[in-house]
Amino acid sequence: MPKAHTSRINDAQRQRLTISKKSDRYPPSTVYLQVLGSGATGAPNTLYLFTDQKRYLFNCGECTQRLAHEHKVKLSRLNHIFITSKSWRNIGGLPGLSLTLQDVGVPNITLHGPQGLDELYKATKRFVIMKEMNVTMAKCTASEDFEDNTMTVKYVFLYRNFMAMFGPNTQHLVLNSQNACLGSEAVHRTQHKLHLLDGDIFPMLRDASVPAIALAQFQKIIAIEGSKEDGQAAKEEKGAKLEIALAQFQKIIAIEGSKEDGQAAKEEKGAKLEVIAGRTLTMFHLRPKIHLDRSAEPKLHIQDYIQETMDVDGFVDSLESFRRLTDDVRYSKSDSHKEYPKVVFLGTGSCIPSKTRNTSGIALLIEAHRSAAGAPRRVRVGRPAARARIPARARTDLHVALHDEGMTAAVLACIGARRVQTCLVSHCPNAFGVAIQVDGDHKLTYSGDTIPCPALVAIGENSTLLIHEATMEDELAQEARTKMHSTTSQAIDIGRQMNARYTLLTHFSQR
Repeated sequence: MPKAHTSRINDAQRQRLTISKKSDRYPPSTVYLQVLGSGATGAPNTLYLFTDQKRYLFNCGECTQRLAHEHKVKLSRLNHIFITSKSWRNIGGLPGLSLTLQDVGVPNITLHGPQGLDELYKATKRFVIMKEMNVTMAKCTASEDFEDNTMTVKYVFLYRNFMAMFGPNTQHLVLNSQNACLGSEAVHRTQHKLHLLDGDIFPMLRDASVPAIALAQFQKIIAIEGSKEDGQAAKEEKGAKLEIALAQFQKIIAIEGSKEDGQAAKEEKGAKLEVIAGRTLTMFHLRPKIHLDRSAEPKLHIQDYIQETMDVDGFVDSLESFRRLTDDVRYSKSDSHKEYPKVVFLGTGSCIPSKTRNTSGIALLIEAHRSAAGAPRRVRVGRPAARARIPARARTDLHVALHDEGMTAAVLACIGARRVQTCLVSHCPNAFGVAIQVDGDHKLTYSGDTIPCPALVAIGENSTLLIHEATMEDELAQEARTKMHSTTSQAIDIGRQMNARYTLLTHFSQR
């Protein structure tokens, strides 16, 4: 979580206020709208208004900050955030974004939206501490407009009725759950590379909303590249690489290609109706010239991802050795071997999301028909019907939309666990570790954020799997202690102390 440094923040705030006063004297020369989140299920419905003087954000659902970071959309010059309704999909990213804006020196943020929107900050004040940034609530009524040197905003309570008042030439940019674009190309790049190692451990993402290069184009690339090689040995090595890559690509196209044509047809139909289905980075320029621009929308370059991996020295030989090892393990399994419980990592990062790694999130699949909490649409973990959610602490990166429930026998039966134990760990107030006894054979322990903690060792004794945070590298042991986190070696040592069969590290720094 971003930490406030008062003197640095105050200097940044003074500089921003000086720049803002100068820019308020004249209208901006460049204005455009840019879609950050398309509103698809699993993505925020977030619109970014850019001018060469100020920035404005419309809605701020979860993942807004991660998409902005991945696509290099700077939110640090925001002054106004407009919220269309008080639903979680519109405000889930506000607490985390507010802390980041405070840390970079934004002095004031004005919220525009339904009455009571600012109650979110009162409800989260124990861990969203806004000492250095002033958050105010604008008065939003049908009779009072918001106006500055950039634009005028009219508050409309029922957009569908208001929509009919526009002329036939008006273009409507739609961000809602009918869209499909989840907006991230970086997660696909990483997953395609990992999928080469093992398709079961690193399955393909089910998100088919980002268009991929056609297979015919990829085969043409292979033909061109293969003909350039000199020497029989080089040809054979190249051929082995390309054979693996092409087989990989054909499987991917079967998964991802079928949806692309249907989406294109929908968009063409929508264009005739002057209703535009927004995708991440769809841009609508308003000044100096009005026009729609889709050139920046994310696309998958699968052949590049695979080729980058294949070009790593020694990768093909290492891949063959690894596959022989995993095949031996699979063939040696008895018929009685259970596929579940299964652990799926939805994020492994610390503090704030990065381009390729989301903040920490773990889905525990206890049975095939009992899907884990919060599993995103990208990951093939079944239907997202949450049986139970166990937050490790009350902080914005382990989010706030969770309920306190007694862990009764009925709840344990519902999630298929025999026993759930928790203990206080050494991090912030109300930080917990958890140990889950799934059945007689499997026990999983999760540390949450903590320094090495004896209480965690006690509840996690003889675990099948310990998942432990490893925020800092060993050279930063003193900093880890100051920030109440663990280093890599400390996490491994905790696994040894509790006699865990396997130790898996997570929550490591984005750096």
